[in-house]
Amino acid sequence: MNTDFDAVLVAVDMEGQVWKTIPVPSGSLSFGMMGVSQGCLHYAATPLAPGEKKKKGKKKKHGDTTTVWYMKDYDSKEWVLKHSVSYDELCSMTGGEYRVAAFHPDCDTIFLDSFGSDTLASYDMQHQKFHRIRSLRKNKAAIFLPYVPLFSDSFAGADGQ
Repeated sequence: MNTDFDAVLVAVDMEGQVWKTIPVPSGSLSFGMMGVSQGCLHYAATPLAPGEKKKKGKKKKHGDTTTVWYMKDYDSKEWVLKHSVSYDELCSMTGGEYRVAAFHPDCDTIFLDSFGSDTLASYDMQHQKFHRIRSLRKNKAAIFLPYVPLFSDSFAGADGQ
């Protein structure tokens, strides 16, 4: 594998002693997004520049599709395709170019940032439903910092109760 051009995930153990690289799925130039959903690591690839329209009798390039993958087993480094949707289909829903901005922590939903219409939206992969959440400021680059609250016994109180 040539890691000079292939996108990889770098994993480090808790002691910082064991490092490994895991290739991420790719088919063409794409904007990649990594996150955790439903207890599994997820990766989404959104085309940076989709190829030409599908011509009669020819297959569409893999790069014309947004794909969402999850890692089933960290040891095998195996990614499993969870969902794919054509770039054109999502563009028609979002009203313009988009990228995957985040993953819902508990369900099969991704959040989309639409550049053309300055919109934040969600896409339910299981039911293939699009929902516009809100309009963003026109002509402003949006940076999304997803926040997922961590509820843990360790934060119950200073005395551990």
